[in-house]
Amino acid sequence: MGAGILAYMDSEDQLAMVLGHEIEHIDLNQCRERLAKTLDEQHLTPATATKMKVDPFLPGYGREGELAADREGVKLAMQAGYSGESATRLLQTYIILGDNMPNSPKEAKESLERRIAQLRRVIAESKFPKPEKEKPLALP
Repeated sequence: MGAGILAYMDSEDQLAMVLGHEIEHIDLNQCRERLAKTLDEQHLTPATATKMKVDPFLPGYGREGELAADREGVKLAMQAGYSGESATRLLQTYIILGDNMPNSPKEAKESLERRIAQLRRVIAESKFPKPEKEKPLALP
């Protein structure tokens, strides 16, 4: 998702969705594959990995990788008792932010809308109980 996302969250449920999404990047082996590719491209071994540049890790995992992490991450969070709708609310926040930025690419909004549509399908098909309300995010 990106730096500063915590500032836009208002519920524990949203945090659970983001954590579920990131866990799924790992569980789906996307992190391992990216690491192996980067080591190869930079001609590094595990022993010399401390010389690795971080830049290849900054972009997302591509359209399909992000959709897969969304899909499985929302299932993981809902299984733990969190509201799946919280993920769609958070992504809608990003659409609103993008709409207010003159140089925001049109593709970013389309990508977010595609992700929201997928999440709504997953939530609708879910057999997990839906909580009555989201848990407030209590930060110090």
